[in-house]
Amino acid sequence: MSTTIERDDTTYEIGELLPHLPLRDVVVFPHMIVPLLVGRPASVAALHDAMEHDRLIFVTAQHSPDVSEPRLDDIYRMGTAARILQLLRLPDGTLKVLLRGVVRARLSRLVPDGALVRAKLQVLADVDPDSPGVEALQLNAAGQFAEYVHHNKRVPDEVLMSVVSIEDPSIFADTIAAHVIAKVGVKK
Repeated sequence: MSTTIERDDTTYEIGELLPHLPLRDVVVFPHMIVPLLVGRPASVAALHDAMEHDRLIFVTAQHSPDVSEPRLDDIYRMGTAARILQLLRLPDGTLKVLLRGVVRARLSRLVPDGALVRAKLQVLADVDPDSPGVEALQLNAAGQFAEYVHHNKRVPDEVLMSVVSIEDPSIFADTIAAHVIAKVGVKK
């Protein structure tokens, strides 16, 4: 079974079983483009598998970056199905990958598959912009984010200007979450 998602004039068929990429100290949100360096063998295998198929991979953050072979209890259950935009092998054997988050999903279990691990996941629906109270919540969040930017000099004012212009409530919320400076456990 798969879920059809429309993003940026592209249609994605997100299967319920995707190669899994656990991340150390990084949370990838839908609509976000992020560069990563990947070197763990299972992660490299997951990226190669995704490239051979539909370029889709499921990314989740680890509780602790010190765990080299994370199991289900070592990772957060909320993650993002992402599309591989670019993959480059570096001279030392690690991979540099550019991902675009597509949709939020919940991990139900990990399935070992040879050299890689697959994630069984459930795609989660975006917020319906016509739901009662969404507009008021978005206005409130914009005000709070403006205050956050005012007090936190590490977030440029230009970020605030771009965030408040976002109309889609899901993209708005994910963009704010991506710019809040916090530990992985808070962002997850």
